[in-house]
Amino acid sequence: MTGFTMKIPQTLPSYDSLAGAIGIGASNSNQDSWQRILDAFREIRALSEDVTLSIYAAEGLLDPDALPTGLSLKIGKTPEKQALNDLKSGVLKGLIRGSIPSAEFLAATKMEFNATSLFRIALLESTSGHEFWFAPVGIDEGDTFEDRVQFVEYAIDLLGQCGVVPNVGILSKGREGDAGRGDFIKDSLAMGRELVAQLASNFPSAQIEHDEILIENADWKGRNFVLAPDGVTGNLIYRTLVFLGGGRAYGAKYFGRGLEGYTIIDTSRVANLEEICGAMLLALVL
Repeated sequence: MTGFTMKIPQTLPSYDSLAGAIGIGASNSNQDSWQRILDAFREIRALSEDVTLSIYAAEGLLDPDALPTGLSLKIGKTPEKQALNDLKSGVLKGLIRGSIPSAEFLAATKMEFNATSLFRIALLESTSGHEFWFAPVGIDEGDTFEDRVQFVEYAIDLLGQCGVVPNVGILSKGREGDAGRGDFIKDSLAMGRELVAQLASNFPSAQIEHDEILIENADWKGRNFVLAPDGVTGNLIYRTLVFLGGGRAYGAKYFGRGLEGYTIIDTSRVANLEEICGAMLLALVL
């Protein structure tokens, strides 16, 4: 952890203290993630000794007799199911997917909570230091008009929890003048305009604008939620910002019918220390 300084994101709900039991999944095929989990937990415990962490995995890669105070191992054949059950039963305040494969975790979450669709909204930070919530980040999310409306509705509720007035940018696959360059561009622009019209009517106190393809408006216009045109585009934007562009990710919250009242946080399977620290914070305060 040489040279690492934990940054606490500002776009969070207010809280008096950090306390509670949280859990995180760990894959045995990704040994480096175990060390990052340990390092992140030490950073969180430095903020509050009232936080405990359980690591859910198929096999333990840590010596159970040499664990730091507040850390425990939960070993089982289906760690994602055990972790979700502990969340649902109230053992955990919040749960982080960690390095458990996404497909396994998503399927188990849908089954455990009887949810037909899941929506993940990520907290990102640009290289200028501007924080904003962003979606979709899953490659199979946000493709339909109805799902994109749902994303914005969840985001506006989330921004309300964070105590900020929604400033929403809706992205499309081109500028308005590009409509003649392909039907998929024209259709995306039309959907963007329709989304803004419907959402502006539903949420008159929120600022909701069609940013076309101008993702730079996230910074220039101070957006606190940005909606990508579809899941593949969103996933690429996330990866480009975080892994190539020097930006930051702090985890993504799960939403969906059946998940009300539960806090589940997503991270990349190759999340760096900063993202794991951020995810632990989200698990504690959302």
